[in-house]
Amino acid sequence: RLEIDRLSLAEATELFGGSLADDVYEKSEGNPFYLQQLLRFPGRGSAEAISDELGLLSPTTRRAVEGAAVVGDPFELDLAASAADVSEDAMLVALDELLAGDIVRPTEVPRRFRFRHPLIRQAVYEAAPGGWRIAAHARAGSALVARGAPAEALAYHVEQSGHHGDSVAIAVLREAGHSVAQRAPAAAARWYSAALRLLPADAPVTERAELLTAAAGAATAGGRFEEALAVLAEAERLVAGDDRVRRAGLAAAVAQVEDLMSRHEDARRRLEVAAETLDALSGPQAVALLSQLVINAVYRGANQEADAWARRACEVADRTGDRQLLGSATAGLAFVAGMAGRVEDAVVACDRAAALLDAMADAEVAACVLGLCHLGTAELYLDRLDAGVVHAQRALIVARATGQVQLFPMLAPMVGWVRTVSGRLDEARDVLDSAVEAARLTGSGQALAWVLYTRTMNALNRGDLDVAVADGAESFELTAQLEASSGIACYVGVVYGLALAEIGEPAHGIDVATDRAGGPRLPRVPAAWRGFFLDRLIPAWLALGRHDDACAAAAEAESVATDTGLRSAGSSALRARARVELDAGEATAAAAHAAAA
Repeated sequence: RLEIDRLSLAEATELFGGSLADDVYEKSEGNPFYLQQLLRFPGRGSAEAISDELGLLSPTTRRAVEGAAVVGDPFELDLAASAADVSEDAMLVALDELLAGDIVRPTEVPRRFRFRHPLIRQAVYEAAPGGWRIAAHARAGSALVARGAPAEALAYHVEQSGHHGDSVAIAVLREAGHSVAQRAPAAAARWYSAALRLLPADAPVTERAELLTAAAGAATAGGRFEEALAVLAEAERLVAGDDRVRRAGLAAAVAQVEDLMSRHEDARRRLEVAAETLDALSGPQAVALLSQLVINAVYRGANQEADAWARRACEVADRTGDRQLLGSATAGLAFVAGMAGRVEDAVVACDRAAALLDAMADAEVAACVLGLCHLGTAELYLDRLDAGVVHAQRALIVARATGQVQLFPMLAPMVGWVRTVSGRLDEARDVLDSAVEAARLTGSGQALAWVLYTRTMNALNRGDLDVAVADGAESFELTAQLEASSGIACYVGVVYGLALAEIGEPAHGIDVATDRAGGPRLPRVPAAWRGFFLDRLIPAWLALGRHDDACAAAAEAESVATDTGLRSAGSSALRARARVELDAGEATAAAAHAAAA
């Protein structure tokens, strides 16, 4: 959203040429359209000038242009005539008068016209009698129905003309919401809200609860998390306490929003209560709840819990035979296993998930964006960088196309991270710069922290220490209220610590990193990346003369490399050993290990 400032006097003079009288500029308040009108009709106020133009029209033409304003901007001639309730011949005569007065202008499409300025259309619409407008919207809707127009094309007119208890209008609005929910969540939320407003007081509780849940989903996808929680709370009040299945579904929806807002403990408590009903849920419902349990456990750094829930999700998905459910669940297991350093398990799950998800078209995989995200992350943990960037990029593209980006704050950072560790630093920076701006607009502190953390690492690798320290400090502050065991808090602490060490504050850097990561051996960092970060911290210990701590870090990196068998972990361990050997004066051994790394 761009907030457009008014023009300065100098800018207005440049735009319109010549010199502007001070009173003309002051009346316009710097609005370029109002300036245009004041210059077009000297001596009149801008609103009065528009009214003067409309007052010159014949009654039929006035009614025709009001019909056009009801239809929209641009407008189709036939639809405007239907809304205005005038004949085609009368509409054509009126059109000539409107074109001559430059109130409307032609477009490149035959029989489609637009207003000279959107404020003209707004003025015409607001000047039309209120009761007539409602009838005009109804006529426009009927004309669209006769054309076989989809619900999303009808929704605007139905919203304006539908009456309380109008079952047809409610059905149209509900269908319109469903049809645009993935690509335009803000519009979907509007149509759901309109349907709820028309719903009669005696409507079935299930119908109202379903509309509320859909409206909350659209609000969540649009990044309006507080609104989503309020709507879901209303839905929870409606659903009977003994309706355990529906309440479990609502619990999963609320927990998803709470996790996105970093309220992980609240989400955990809610999910654990809902998990008591797992046996009563259908396969898709159970997998959705279990997947949210996995995400919540990962956010909290409870990796054993995440593993248990991920395995159970795979078991349930397997029984359904649904490849979307199975692809997502198996990718979740691959992610959790890869994070824990259980390479063999992760490889098996990763291969299976990739086979399932890669076989799907984008329309089908839109329901599996979480699976693609987990798959790309698992591949990152398994040194499969090329595959990881393909799946991460696909997930990001599909999420953007289907209005789901807000639901997966890790997507853009993951693409940036894979490109960073692949050595594609400038490409990664471009992705991350855009992602930072997008995250700031959402108001989600957690989403912003993930992107800033990743950009900190990218900046460190590029040697841009100013950006690294600034981003690291901001992400550290954003995660200060989270438990240190949470994944994002841990990662942010380690990387900010690295940045501090790089600018000559090794003691402070080590304290920040080890406090968030659970101690000098960084036990809270997932095994697949522990050696990587230990290696990067060793220069800070050496700078402080803490050779024993540096040796312990190198030994831990070697242990991780042995346990995982990953080439990246092995390279980190060899490089870590080379650092401590070089510090001890063992240059020949250091060179050999560095070369092997």
